[in-house]
Amino acid sequence: MSKPWSTRSSHGCATSEPAEASVSDDQRLLAAIIESPDDDAPRLVYADWLQAQGDPLGELIQLQCRLAASPDDERRRAIKIAENKLFAAHGASWIAPVRDTLPAASELMPHKLEFVRGFIDEAQLTLGCVPHFEALWAKAPLIRRLRLSPNTFYQTPIKQPKLDGLLAAPQFARLDALDLQLGGAGNAAARVLAAAPTLANLRELCLHLSVWGEGIGMFEAGATELSL
Repeated sequence: MSKPWSTRSSHGCATSEPAEASVSDDQRLLAAIIESPDDDAPRLVYADWLQAQGDPLGELIQLQCRLAASPDDERRRAIKIAENKLFAAHGASWIAPVRDTLPAASELMPHKLEFVRGFIDEAQLTLGCVPHFEALWAKAPLIRRLRLSPNTFYQTPIKQPKLDGLLAAPQFARLDALDLQLGGAGNAAARVLAAAPTLANLRELCLHLSVWGEGIGMFEAGATELSL
């Protein structure tokens, strides 16, 4: 159903632009996917269009949509083999535009991207990536699950102005799941998170904030799955 890649290994997937294809068609088809991210139909229309341009990304979208829709498909093994061959042949070129938007990752805190239904769906990043989010989302607009970790094991708590600025990004409203590992940020950060309008539609929220008492109650009416 998905394919994880480390950004340090130069593998992954980004949308491609066939040289002879109409950019306006490409943008129109992508916009339809972003508008209805849970619907496979616009993804498959885009996949057909890509294949007509000779772009192998179209085949990846088709394969991963099939895996996601029918996890018990009797041809699953054959589909996974085909998927792996596509990544082996084209993964480096697919991931490069996304990888290049991010700062270098450390060995202890690697960045990871995961593909679902043909696009980057999950990102595991460090707080050092936050200033680069605008560029990241321009190249990977279908990120639905985001995990943010400290840059090091001894990261100081994030300050409220920085957290406010982070959550103001409209792309956070597209997320289904958010995992924040912010150390001792505590109830002050919890208040900001609970009040953030961009997080109102989250289905899953996992916080590592040292939240206690009233901080826990702030999220009772929020995400359907909550881990503190």
